[in-house]
Amino acid sequence: MELVLDEAGNVLAASIRSASHDELKAPSIEATKEWKFQPTMVNGKPVKSKLRVPFSFENSPEKEKSIHDRILPYSEESPFAL
Repeated sequence: MELVLDEAGNVLAASIRSASHDELKAPSIEATKEWKFQPTMVNGKPVKSKLRVPFSFENSPEKEKSIHDRILPYSEESPFAL
């Protein structure tokens, strides 16, 4: 996915760069509408930015986990950190 973020870290736009299953495109885009990021800073000021985020889905027979159990915590060392 490619996301466009505003100066506050909100998702302005989301698009799919590639997908293995077309039926997962709409739910993936819908999920990003609630996301919030730390703003990208340039010379101490927040700016609009683009971010690529890989999505990976798996079908698991185990009991459904809450979304909070599946999200990795933010880390400055993350390859997706802004």
